[in-house]
Amino acid sequence: AHAARDATVSAGRIAGEAIGLRARRMEARATLMRAKAKSIRAQSAAGDKEFERADQLLSEATDLLRDAREVLSDDQACDAQFDAMKSSLREATKAVRTQAENTRKSIEQVLADTDKMVGALESNEARAAEQKP
Repeated sequence: AHAARDATVSAGRIAGEAIGLRARRMEARATLMRAKAKSIRAQSAAGDKEFERADQLLSEATDLLRDAREVLSDDQACDAQFDAMKSSLREATKAVRTQAENTRKSIEQVLADTDKMVGALESNEARAAEQKP
């Protein structure tokens, strides 16, 4: 009877741990789906040249990835996939920031070129005014 009771307790513990793992994996999956949604929204924002918003959304997706990894901290089965996702998010964030910087530089160049053109036109007008026929 004692052995049967120990076996039952052991089986119950194993079943409880399995259910707990499944529950944590379901929670992590839901969190990762939220991270995916943020990433899709970031992709759309970047396509619309809303780089600051895209950067913010990718940051939020990174936070959600961290949360999901924390939920599964004792489950090493997904570590490689988490590492790959973290790397992909890091690269996406870097790309958005680079694109934003390139866009900013392009706009600054347009402004500088416009200033040069306005200055040249002002100078030409001043010379023309001095040479009144």
